[in-house]
Amino acid sequence: MGSFRSIGCGDAFATNNKFQSCHLLDTDTHLIMIDCGVTVMNSLKKYKVSFDDVDMILISHFHADHFGGIPFLLLQAHYVDRREKPLTIIGPEGLEKKCRDLMAIMYPGSPEKIFDLLDIEFVELAGVKIYSDQDLRIQFYPVQHSELTNPHGIRIHFQDVIVGYTGDTEWCKNVEVIAKGTNLFVADCSFYDLKVDGHMNQKDLEKNVSKLKSEQILLTHFGEKIEVFHPSFEPLIQGNIYKL
Repeated sequence: MGSFRSIGCGDAFATNNKFQSCHLLDTDTHLIMIDCGVTVMNSLKKYKVSFDDVDMILISHFHADHFGGIPFLLLQAHYVDRREKPLTIIGPEGLEKKCRDLMAIMYPGSPEKIFDLLDIEFVELAGVKIYSDQDLRIQFYPVQHSELTNPHGIRIHFQDVIVGYTGDTEWCKNVEVIAKGTNLFVADCSFYDLKVDGHMNQKDLEKNVSKLKSEQILLTHFGEKIEVFHPSFEPLIQGNIYKL
């Protein structure tokens, strides 16, 4: 029935010595990478994951600790893996231009060659648009983070399983929508009770716990060490495999 594994559950600052956001969802028919921060190559090597096995990348928003690893992954795919299989990259509107611009800044002279030689499909989701492939359905929902990053949470359906992921956000109505009916819900919880624009803390989630209709709730993106957790929540442990 698939599994979920985080190979990067930290924030932008490597708090608690964790890699930046990068999660793997194995649906049995697809291996999906959800976000890929700048430390993605360290994550792949530490946990012995081959990027050539990844079919799809989902990007929640355009902050570097969530999508800054794209250039490294594409260089790895071309120069090291000699990748021939297709790669689908799905994200908010502006995705393809952001990826090309990022590559041009980080590796001048190589971007067009890389994009032309690899078999990449960019899919930009907005509104109620749904991506479907075999038994897989993916939908993006706007959330409240830095507006310029076009932030979205994600719901992924496969077989009889639903996984929800908030990306970075403060509490908003769509957090509840993303969580509803999920088998696994992965939520931004940057702090215990500190209020920071664009992020949730555990107290926000506790206050709204009755609205989070999920079988299992994992908290991620910690910006500080949190010692105490509400009984409804678990800290996402980097490297753990969660069966679905």
